Amino acid sequence: MMTAPTDRYGNSLSTDAATAALYIEGVDAMLSASDDLMVRSDAVVASDPNFALGHVLCARSLASYGRGSEALLAISKARDILVNTFSVSDRERGHVHALGLLIEGRGAEALVAIKSHLSMYPRDAVVLQPATGIFGLIGFSGRIDREAEFLALMNEYAAHYANDWWFSSIHAFAECEAGFHDAAAKRVQRSLEMNPRNGNAAHVQAHLHYEFQDDNGGAAFLREWLSGYPKTSLLRTHLSWHLALVELSLGRVDAAWQLFRDEFDTTQAHAPPLNALTDIVSWLWRAELAEGVARPQEWQAVAERVAVVVPKFGVVFGDAHRAVMYAKSGDSNALAALREAIAATSDTRPAMRAAGVVGEALVAATEARWHEVIDRLESVDVDVVRIGGSRAQRDLVVATLMTALHQTGQTERLALLRARRPQVRPLPLMR
Repeated sequence: MMTAPTDRYGNSLSTDAATAALYIEGVDAMLSASDDLMVRSDAVVASDPNFALGHVLCARSLASYGRGSEALLAISKARDILVNTFSVSDRERGHVHALGLLIEGRGAEALVAIKSHLSMYPRDAVVLQPATGIFGLIGFSGRIDREAEFLALMNEYAAHYANDWWFSSIHAFAECEAGFHDAAAKRVQRSLEMNPRNGNAAHVQAHLHYEFQDDNGGAAFLREWLSGYPKTSLLRTHLSWHLALVELSLGRVDAAWQLFRDEFDTTQAHAPPLNALTDIVSWLWRAELAEGVARPQEWQAVAERVAVVVPKFGVVFGDAHRAVMYAKSGDSNALAALREAIAATSDTRPAMRAAGVVGEALVAATEARWHEVIDRLESVDVDVVRIGGSRAQRDLVVATLMTALHQTGQTERLALLRARRPQVRPLPLMR
């Protein structure tokens, strides 16, 4: 009897060797945030249309690019194969079930199913992956202890992924966000040694340069690493956001704006829509705080593009960013609709309630109502973690609060905040 091929983690695959090889390449592209995810997943499906996990990989790739309706069709095809084929393994059936819930947007149920599946198949990395990261199921859970929960998950499965370049990079990210920066630095270095082109490892390295307040090192690393990272890669825009912030912090404003114009575009299909929304809005707002220069045309252009690419409310982290975008672009109708949507779920979703307060504070900041900004942001200081995003991303809130304290002459409170979060450099207008 012929032995079934396996993936890189030793899991058997109900397909032929040639398709298995394509699948492994596709999975590695996804785990390394590489380019051509759709091309690779489509190649798997074309090679063996009856391979259920190929359709799941296709669904995950489509979902990464915000193509939700197409992702649902792909997961439906995977489920049809399970109904009509008896040779699919129990692991593959559980794989389809857990990730099917994810694709359907049933996040809480998906996380339960993922943990149940991993208790039996701990090395099913494709199933583990959506639970990890800042934009993962735990990251967007709205729980106040989500950073510790993320690290606990990584610690739980570390023994099953010894010397794996993908897991090492994600484990390092969990350590970084939980404040264990030295451990994270060692772990991500090992990941980069195993796979120097792992986009997730480069992303963690960028975060560590930020947390260590190493702007020059961060700029040098990102410039070099991005030079070999294709423009169509999943994290290209986000890593460029990191570099633009570093350039801004170093006072190289022209270089930062050039990056914005070259790299930030919500219309590019390779940029995950939520990343495009939050990165562009975050950059424009931080640049405005730094320069003290309003750019209404930039805001208007972004708002128009976001309306097409990310039209729906409901993702807490995105909605917090929408508030300042609508205020700056002068779209009072959209801002009113956003407020209504947030109010509708604030009583049952603590994360949305926190996002609403942050959003209103940002709106107040656009109108220079600085005392209101301070009151609102300090009222949700503990709960800001609920809205999602990394510490570096949530420093948008800290930078806004610093500006408000500076504008109101509250130097002692500003000094305390700077001491607590020194990673947020004094904005040029404060120096």
